[in-house]
Amino acid sequence: MFLPTFAKQWVIRSSGLLTINLIKMEIEKQIDDLTFERWRFTFMYGTIFLDGYCLLQKENKRKRNFKVLKQYNRIMGRGNTITEIEVPFTDEIKAEALNQFVSTIKVLKWSER
Repeated sequence: MFLPTFAKQWVIRSSGLLTINLIKMEIEKQIDDLTFERWRFTFMYGTIFLDGYCLLQKENKRKRNFKVLKQYNRIMGRGNTITEIEVPFTDEIKAEALNQFVSTIKVLKWSER
């Protein structure tokens, strides 16, 4: 089961002519009671990009902290333990990211904003 964790939006304006909307979102997939996967995405320039991936695991149910088993980060590549090619990126994950993004879109009249 996929759990959408958050969606944040930043608007960057420069010189009044260019406006870039950055929407960040995460998808988590529970593997078992102690292990889950997390994908991070950014919507920019009309495309959803993979920003990061983590495979996290707890030692047991009583522990609070998760240990990172695998990690990929597009920006901070120094801490990566896997490459972009090794990230499990199936069509199911792509569809879930697209569905999560589409669910954030609102259709309103101009007066309702």
